[in-house]
Amino acid sequence: MNLIVDIGNTLIKATFFNNSKIEKKYSFKKNQTKKLYKLLDASNVEKIFISNVGSQIDTLKLAKYKNLLHFKENLKIPLKLNYRHSNKLGKDRIAAMVGARKLFPAKNLLIVDIGTCITMDVLTNDGIFLGGRISPGIHLRYKSLSFTHQLPLLNFVHNKDIFGNDTESSIHTGIQRSIISEIRDFNSELLKQLNTLYVIVSGGDMNFLLSELKNTIFASEENLVAIGLHEIMNFNDE
Repeated sequence: MNLIVDIGNTLIKATFFNNSKIEKKYSFKKNQTKKLYKLLDASNVEKIFISNVGSQIDTLKLAKYKNLLHFKENLKIPLKLNYRHSNKLGKDRIAAMVGARKLFPAKNLLIVDIGTCITMDVLTNDGIFLGGRISPGIHLRYKSLSFTHQLPLLNFVHNKDIFGNDTESSIHTGIQRSIISEIRDFNSELLKQLNTLYVIVSGGDMNFLLSELKNTIFASEENLVAIGLHEIMNFNDE
């Protein structure tokens, strides 16, 4: 049994793998690091792999776990990164691409991860990362509009209209239709270059995309990052 810990912008996610199968998983807020330490103390696992993009953790407390490996720049990954500054490429983006390639090998992939931010990354059928796009996630877009004096801060409510007829509905349709258009347009542009493309979605708000892009999305996987991190850990054991 192995334990994969993904410390993101808002949540800490802990996933237990038995070989390549997910046995159980936990999640808690990123400031609840005490829960992480308790989980590590109680876990009888062969290896622990931690990816941290969103929180300060006590390295002294982690030092006692001799079977622990951190996701650092010097680790090997089973991809070729065609990226100008690969050391600045987010660990979560790398892991999502590795996870997608593990599940769907030898395919041109567009990996869309929709959470705090929306990342759209392009991976060729021979495992080359060409590049991608980053834009604000759903909730960041709502929050950004509230910085003006005349627009309210709204909670996300799914709205399939193409335009609104008051301020609130105009905000909902403006934010939601812009996200859908971004993904559709990027997919269309890529198809002109790659001929075939499979769209894989993941992230905390992926259900919104699943309801909107049924004819565009090839597959969804909520554990894509964890699967990718587990694959990276195994790749560095070889």
